[in-house]
Amino acid sequence: RQTTQWSIASEKFPCQVELTYRTIGSYDNDKKLFTKNNAAINKYILRGEFEAQRDGLLTIVIGNQDLSSRTIWFQIRSSRLSICHLFYGIFHIFYQQDYPQLVDTINPNTLNQLLKRVFSFIDRLVNGTISLRQMTELKAIFCNKN
Repeated sequence: RQTTQWSIASEKFPCQVELTYRTIGSYDNDKKLFTKNNAAINKYILRGEFEAQRDGLLTIVIGNQDLSSRTIWFQIRSSRLSICHLFYGIFHIFYQQDYPQLVDTINPNTLNQLLKRVFSFIDRLVNGTISLRQMTELKAIFCNKN
């Protein structure tokens, strides 16, 4: 999963702006994110944000009806939360519940039980059967990661 933020600005004249997103592997499934004729990107910065489950291609089309030269500025920021970071964060939450003090070694059977609880939690998270209270515990994993 990734979040992408975009912004576009120009000088001189308004123009036609169109942004689309296509998931890699799909050739006829463009998702139109933004379309506007006479967008005043010469006076304002256009900004937007979207989330995607899979990687893809963001296409920006600027229509220049006047055929006059102009400078276009754009910025694209994409951030994703890695799967291993999410797993580590969930594991750390469960580990701290069992061991508030740092433990150097852990019994293999205890580790096995801890991993069963972690994977059970992840299964419930994926299936959407997790409580709101449990979801708030995940907030620490995402803090300062965007």
